Amino acid sequence: MITADVPAAIDSQDETGNANIPHQKSSTSKKAVPIFAVQVFASRSSAEARDFKSSIASLFKEEIRVDYQAPYYKVIIGTSEGLDEAEILLKKVKDQGYPEAWLVRLR
Repeated sequence: MITADVPAAIDSQDETGNANIPHQKSSTSKKAVPIFAVQVFASRSSAEARDFKSSIASLFKEEIRVDYQAPYYKVIIGTSEGLDEAEILLKKVKDQGYPEAWLVRLR
């Protein structure tokens, strides 16, 4: 018999005659919080960007990284959730002697 290994079907109605539809999880998706960082330098040279990163490494406890977005290597400091937190970090960076620093949105 061909259907010997097929599991029994689930009745589409319960004993009261109501539809027996499996419950679906409600979509309670959270709104994504924007992520910002502070950019302090950009260059077409990866060596220049790495050198700049090294020159400021001792000034900040936040992560400092070099991101590449063609054609620029960008030196980025920290990550902040939301604009308020990002502006606090931006002020800190500017107070350290980088008045031309600016916020970049990562997500």
